[in-house]
Amino acid sequence: MPEWSADDGGCLDLFSVDGHGQPDQVVESIVPQPNMFNFFPVTLDSFHQVAEVRSSSRTRLSISGWFYGESFHRPAPYMEPELPLSAPKPDISVEDWVNNVYFKPAVQRKIRKRFEKNSEAQLHAFLKQDKYDEVQRALEAADTYWAWQGPANKRRFEALNSSASGVLKQCTDVLASHDMLALLAKLTGMNLSEDRRIAEVATPSTLPTAGNGTNTKESAAEEKGDEEDDDMIMCGGDDEGAEDDGDDDSDDGDSDGDDDDDDDAKAESDEEDTPLGSPTCQSSVRHWSPGCYTLMHDLESQPAAMALDAQLFFKADDWEPHCGGFTCYVAKGEDDELLSVQPATNSFALVCRDSETMCFIKYMNHLPLEEQQSATADDDSAENGAGSSDKRSSFYDIAMTYVE
Repeated sequence: MPEWSADDGGCLDLFSVDGHGQPDQVVESIVPQPNMFNFFPVTLDSFHQVAEVRSSSRTRLSISGWFYGESFHRPAPYMEPELPLSAPKPDISVEDWVNNVYFKPAVQRKIRKRFEKNSEAQLHAFLKQDKYDEVQRALEAADTYWAWQGPANKRRFEALNSSASGVLKQCTDVLASHDMLALLAKLTGMNLSEDRRIAEVATPSTLPTAGNGTNTKESAAEEKGDEEDDDMIMCGGDDEGAEDDGDDDSDDGDSDGDDDDDDDAKAESDEEDTPLGSPTCQSSVRHWSPGCYTLMHDLESQPAAMALDAQLFFKADDWEPHCGGFTCYVAKGEDDELLSVQPATNSFALVCRDSETMCFIKYMNHLPLEEQQSATADDDSAENGAGSSDKRSSFYDIAMTYVE
């Protein structure tokens, strides 16, 4: 192998352990060298990893193996406390925050139809632009304090280290509000609202219509924009699959509206027959950068009822799948991926899962950082001196879990 340095990555990292016997901090990084033989005992409190190889031009080969001795008693594994679930917050309006398009009954029917088929939807331009900009500025502010989350055998990312305040608190409160759960019930068909009919959030007073004082030119422009509204909604992840059943989703309703009325009547009938529960939710504000990930593990707690995972992404412009950072869903005990969620700026990704579905966030490699550095160097050498790349090396999300 060629001469190797720590900057090339691929080091053997050895961890200390915390009071629960879980990996804590990397205390030693061993740089690979030719003809080097490393060995160490594998015990209940020994944890190691091989760091990401960052060199794009060098390769190395290694042989690894284990020498087995006598088995030893393993105590019960440490069980992490479960994150608390909270009741939805009352008296918070979503109208000032959410893009008006998602309150249109025709758009809601379209999203719900495809969500019920594919169990996921990604809603673009979800927040109104001014609200999105406010939240992103708060996430990037110097006084926003982040703390690394572990242990390393389960996760590594940064989370807001204290209770959200200011516009961040306003945003998380909106996402955890009764009105938001009611809107999500309309969009997904899940039992997320104690008042399942939720007529009051289906058409907010701020949504322009011909009957609420909006002039006819504005109403006509609103109708003309329906096709553009569709471009902001990426439902089901696989549009080709949506076309296979012969349904035509390009039109939000038949000319006489009978089919839509029948669907709505059936949905309301189903809702009345289903016992009402008390939906709950939890939230986390997170920062993802190179080296971040989450892992599936046997002790991971799963929702006892159907749950809706939601991620609202910030600063994820032009994110590329080869950089990692996307969320993968798999069935418990299976290797094949059920679906994946790619980060996208101001998109609200919704995924329905049960106790037999697990997920993890793919290791985020250093390619976005290296691409950004390369683009910066190219910009600096350009004659006009203007930046031509807006590549990002990290992104943020607000992760929500809603439980029926």
